[in-house]
Amino acid sequence: MILVSANGPVQLTVPILGGRNQKGRYADIRIDHRSNWQKQHWGTIFSAYGNSPWFFQYAPELEAIYTERDEFLANWNLRCFRWIWAKWFGTFPDPLVTESGALDVRVDLSNTLEPANFQDGSGGLLKAYPQVFQDRFGFQPNLSVLDLLFCLGPQGASYLAESSGVLVLGDAQMPEN
Repeated sequence: MILVSANGPVQLTVPILGGRNQKGRYADIRIDHRSNWQKQHWGTIFSAYGNSPWFFQYAPELEAIYTERDEFLANWNLRCFRWIWAKWFGTFPDPLVTESGALDVRVDLSNTLEPANFQDGSGGLLKAYPQVFQDRFGFQPNLSVLDLLFCLGPQGASYLAESSGVLVLGDAQMPEN
């Protein structure tokens, strides 16, 4: 996840056991809890967005997510995804979850939601919106969805719809209103 702080862009990653280049099923990747990464992430998020227009509207729920401890990365990502989805779109599309509750990953959003080329400013969501540190760094494209949530609040969903025209989830395409 990439945020902009008072010192510029910051990348927050969830540490995983075995390192980032391991082979295996996504559902089997375990989070490494030897460091207090959740407290560090929350502190960075609070510092970066504490002055944003919508931060205190959403902060208690997000902080609660950061106090829960998941064993698997897929569960952490699913919980975060469900939370942000609920803020903008309502009920989470359960076809992405198997009967056992595991995330059924058929959608590759890796270069859509956080493009590999995020740092060069190409690709991704380029339509400018007001950001917290825009006066220091100019508009920063391709940040975490948290930037949209804290800066635009409920209007973040409309921004996504206007930027892409359609949300694609698996084989289903859902035109935006």
